[in-house]
This record gives sequence, structure tokens and C-alpha cells, in this order.
Amino acid sequence: MLTAAQSIACVVQCQALTNMFRSIHILRLDETLDAIFVLADEDIELLIYPDGNWSFTP
Repeated sequence: MLTAAQSIACVVQCQALTNMFRSIHILRLDETLDAIFVLADEDIELLIYPDGNWSFTP
């Protein structure tokens, strides 16, 4: 289930990516990890966790 902190972090990160002229290709909720997955350009991958923290995927 999507949390408020996760939603806000998603908007902030997506805005930051588009401000740098990065195309967002995939934005989806991964129910197995309970995290939002973002793929921008060809090589930028983010996971946004329920507490609002995020990290680049390895």
C-alpha cells in the first residue's frame, strides 16, 4: 500500500529528474518490496520506500 511519505518522495524525485531533463520511462509500485520503482533515462533506477527514504538501485 502506498504511504503519504512515499507519495511525496515520489513527486519530489520525479520533479528533480525532470528538472534535469531526464525522461521517466517506468514508474510503478513493486508490491513485493512495497516500494516505488522509477526508471529514468536508460541508467537511473530509484527505489522509494514506505518511510519516504529512497536509494539508487545497484
